[in-house]
Amino acid sequence: MAVNTRSKTEAIQEQISDVTDEVAALAAMMKDLAASTGEDLKGAAGEKLAEIARRSQVLADRAKAKTKSEIATLEQAITDKPLQSALIALIAGLVLGALLRR
Repeated sequence: MAVNTRSKTEAIQEQISDVTDEVAALAAMMKDLAASTGEDLKGAAGEKLAEIARRSQVLADRAKAKTKSEIATLEQAITDKPLQSALIALIAGLVLGALLRR
């Protein structure tokens, strides 16, 4: 009976050892999964950031082109009608001066 108890104890210890090894392997797999998921998220975030930067650059280029176009139009209007432009500037200055005094 002592031999039977001892072999049962050894079997249980072996099973505990197997379960411990399996838990360690599972923990390692979870760690690897978490690391790869983190890297995937990091890569996806980098891709989104690059897309946002590209879109921002496109919008900035459009705004720059529109501003240059409007400045050219304004310069042409001033060249074509200098007296009218000077009167508009004078009136705008008077209005701003009156507003800033208050």
